[in-house]
Amino acid sequence: MLMALRKSGWSGRVRSGSAPFSQSLKVKVWPTDIDIFMHMTNTRYLDVMTLSTNILMSKAGLEKDLHHLGAHMKQIYSDLDVYSMLRMFQSYTIESKISGADNGLIAFSHTFRRGKKINGRGDLLFSIAEKDAPKAAIDRSKFLPDTIPPLPENMRDWLGRDRLNPPVNE
Repeated sequence: MLMALRKSGWSGRVRSGSAPFSQSLKVKVWPTDIDIFMHMTNTRYLDVMTLSTNILMSKAGLEKDLHHLGAHMKQIYSDLDVYSMLRMFQSYTIESKISGADNGLIAFSHTFRRGKKINGRGDLLFSIAEKDAPKAAIDRSKFLPDTIPPLPENMRDWLGRDRLNPPVNE
């Protein structure tokens, strides 16, 4: 993973007007990433999605913007569909983009590819709140341009179900 970070150009802000809110990252499946069936584990897919999200946020300058607002992010939803399992020592690319946002929410979509073949897709949804007032959502216009669309429908559906049936522990 450190090699992927180094190759991704982790440092440096690339934001200018209509910033590039998408990126791709080349990664390789290592022996520590596989399960007993010699496939990459589902948790590794989620780890790579999170890593790619962090790189994208850093490159777009969103991390700094949120920090200056005194805000933090919390992952509240993840979804993964694997169509074809990756195997040990295979190289693949993860393409990540900001797929949508609403006030207090930001969504990232990820596509796993080997060449032109799509091996899987995944989504991550984060809530964004101020540190002093964790229940207060931050207005998206403070950290995202207007070119970012609203949340994808599958995430809005999930949020609607979740709000109707809130977790017992909260």
